[in-house]
Amino acid sequence: MRRVLMKGCLASLLAGPALAQTRQKAPPAAAPAGKGVELGLATPLQDLLGHSPAEMQTQIADYARLGATWLRTDFWWDHIQPYRRPIYDFDKFEPIVTTAKRHGLEVLAELHGMPSFVADSGGMGFEGNRSAYIDYALATARRFRGRIRYWEIWNEPNMQGAWGTPPDAAVYTRVMRDTYTAMKREFPDCFIVSGGLSPAPETAGDHVGAIDFVKRMYASGGKGHFDALGFHPYSWPLTPRDAVPWNGWDIMERSIRQIMVGQGDGDKKIWLTEFGAPTDGGKNAVSPETQAEILRQAIDRVGREPWAGPIFWYSYRDKGGSRTDTENWFGLVGPRGERKPAYDLFRTTGAAGRQEKPRPQR
Repeated sequence: MRRVLMKGCLASLLAGPALAQTRQKAPPAAAPAGKGVELGLATPLQDLLGHSPAEMQTQIADYARLGATWLRTDFWWDHIQPYRRPIYDFDKFEPIVTTAKRHGLEVLAELHGMPSFVADSGGMGFEGNRSAYIDYALATARRFRGRIRYWEIWNEPNMQGAWGTPPDAAVYTRVMRDTYTAMKREFPDCFIVSGGLSPAPETAGDHVGAIDFVKRMYASGGKGHFDALGFHPYSWPLTPRDAVPWNGWDIMERSIRQIMVGQGDGDKKIWLTEFGAPTDGGKNAVSPETQAEILRQAIDRVGREPWAGPIFWYSYRDKGGSRTDTENWFGLVGPRGERKPAYDLFRTTGAAGRQEKPRPQR
């Protein structure tokens, strides 16, 4: 949910002829059948809680009508455990999980969000804080036993803004490895996705490049401690088909995948735990038609790759407001509920997938 690289270095690299060419693309052709492609919505917790309970239920019901089989949202550590004492508050999460399950959606729960007591005591580099994270993860899994099986260990840990301190792949891998071991010991059937990485094309300043981060994860003993690798292959204003080295989709297909194969993890899937494109908010936004084309190409490519897991589209509804911030305009529907072309494409593909009743991909 943090598309910093798309707003910064990637977008600036593309501000020339390639961008103009992308904006001029024709509307997408007829939607592909979507056989074998699972679709979900990546919706920030605040976007779900920002509505009344009735509006939240209506929104999640529409996910099901769209044919989505997944909902990914934040299970913020700092909301669940704001203080070091082991007292956990799940009240705001219960209605979301209950509603999602009522509509046949699997929940992918993001376990992240550094509490102040962790940030003020050395971050995740401190062993006591790593132990506290494991306790929070286990407490959350116990609370939602039988209702949530799928867990994502942090979000964009290669970004300082998401990790809370300068990102360190070795420290993250220790967190992932220890959490995986503890979760599997108590919940053998749980499914662990590594924290979806921002598609940073290089290491600089406040971020570690995605390729570098995955290499360092394996070098730090990450192999065998995740069931799927999470990645955010944002490509806008390019499309997944545009093969340039700073395209998030290209980074995933040509580099991340090859690293996994080289490490003997060729049978593991990459889950696209965030993907999308904004239709307003700045010069690098795309047209609604190009947004739909980006989704169409993603569905087509995932449908042809046995290593590709579910696509989690970010997000359902535009936040609206400022037209100078792309973060506000990633939705399938506008701020007043107006449907974009990508909504209809998602629905056509999702309906086909629901009719086939696919098993959750691993």
